[in-house]
Amino acid sequence: MAIDKQLNDVKERYQRQLPVTIQVIGQMWRQYEEDPGDITLLQGFRNKIHSLKGASAIFGLSGLNEAASELSVIVNELIKSETDADPEQRKRIGYFLDMLKSLSGYRGEGWLQDIGSLYASVSGKAADTLNGERNITLLADDHKMASDMSAYLECFGFNVNVVTNLDDFKSALSVSYPSAVVMEISFPGGTSKGMEYLGSEPKLLNSAMNVVCLSEKTDFQTRLKAVRSGCKAFLTRPLNYDILVDKLNYLTSFKEYEPYKILIVEDDPTQAEYYELILRYAGMDIARVSHPDSILTEALDFSPDLVLMNLYMHECNGLELASVIRQESAMVSVPIVFLSAETNVNEHMLALSAGGDDFLIKADSAEYLIASIISRVQRARTLRRIIVRDSMTGLFNHTNTKYQLDIAVAYAKRSGSPLAFALLDIDNFKSVNDERGHQAGDRVIKSLSGFLQQRLRKSDIIGRYGGEEFAIIMYNTNVDAALRLVDSLREEFGKIVHRFEGLDFSVTFSGGISCFPQYANPHMILRVADLSLYEAKKQGRNRIVLTK
Repeated sequence: MAIDKQLNDVKERYQRQLPVTIQVIGQMWRQYEEDPGDITLLQGFRNKIHSLKGASAIFGLSGLNEAASELSVIVNELIKSETDADPEQRKRIGYFLDMLKSLSGYRGEGWLQDIGSLYASVSGKAADTLNGERNITLLADDHKMASDMSAYLECFGFNVNVVTNLDDFKSALSVSYPSAVVMEISFPGGTSKGMEYLGSEPKLLNSAMNVVCLSEKTDFQTRLKAVRSGCKAFLTRPLNYDILVDKLNYLTSFKEYEPYKILIVEDDPTQAEYYELILRYAGMDIARVSHPDSILTEALDFSPDLVLMNLYMHECNGLELASVIRQESAMVSVPIVFLSAETNVNEHMLALSAGGDDFLIKADSAEYLIASIISRVQRARTLRRIIVRDSMTGLFNHTNTKYQLDIAVAYAKRSGSPLAFALLDIDNFKSVNDERGHQAGDRVIKSLSGFLQQRLRKSDIIGRYGGEEFAIIMYNTNVDAALRLVDSLREEFGKIVHRFEGLDFSVTFSGGISCFPQYANPHMILRVADLSLYEAKKQGRNRIVLTK
């Protein structure tokens, strides 16, 4: 495969320059012998040995790795004791340096595993779900329910294919897997053939296909059977369509998420390239930093989900760099994972106490590396979502919406691009709460949230600005385009029929828009949008007002 060839190319380049690397290591030791009181020379020698130890581990050069490991132990003892090397230590160091020199031409074989579809196997993602489509297959023999559900889901941007028998369901899956399947557990005729079919097909059971089960039964055995058949969500009848939309949004958005952003901090270009190739092949977005003095600029510009950092580098070590990174408030919650050939548990503990979150050995397999990163990033994104998101809708909360506007305005100024900001407010929301209850009001809020997420671009920022008030930040959007877009959203949302406790009703919203560069700072943009929204309400609601 292409990835295997690329990784082998990296290894070959590394081995070609090994004699030079070993020569530099020898020169560094001779420099220290001429000035044994210079601890910085000894630390530089130690760091170079650690770099060799790590690279030889990941490229499967066991002889080099063993010799570098022995050297590492001796040099660490010298640094800790703060004394000059005694004759025995010098003899041992000379012996292992000679061994490195003799091994520098070694060509190891079989170091690469076939990593194949590593990312799919570790994360459970299927490549054919990344096309941006939100296709739902609905398996149900209740035609009225299927028709109502299909109409409701299509309002929220889902493409629904209704099938009423198992044969048609099998045929549909033979063509392509949908983003999700919604199916009755008792289908058809009171049987559970749909679930049994899923559970009997290993390729379906082990795939990343999302299955939502609908059931009138809620007992443990029914739920267990659903899990064993591969169901990712279990909903009970009578069905709440808003909850179904929430589940489908969650399941399908996981398929279409933004790639994990990993910042690699490694001053050895060969090792950095190796990790970049592995992680890019796993579908991740990668930025690399080789000089510590550029770490903060790169980190703030790239906004990584995780920092993968070498523990030992030449200009400063990873412990120091982690502390520098943690000084930035925007980086406090970003996981830092250290990479090293060091197996000493005490060194691991020091790394973690300096602000690190995990410690990986460079000899660990590619699968383990990817699995560890995915696990860390998923947890970090979940925690960050709790902190910056509104608990009901999952949108940015009030504080972070304003923060996102600050970022957007700063970007617009740097790039010279237009920016639009809209404030939306649900019309007569108090009446919805008073006449139908607060649960109905909550459902309307969640419906508008889901609707906006489906209809807007991924680059647009959506926030819940207040109780029934929403904010939209639209990058690279001028005033006229913003007005057309938001007004079309208003018209479409007004056509949705909401159902609560047997009653159908519709809801509208009003909006106000302001734009950059017409208004040059976030405070004025917010103020003008708020005044425009007030004017829309004053003019009779269910309209959008733009202040140019």
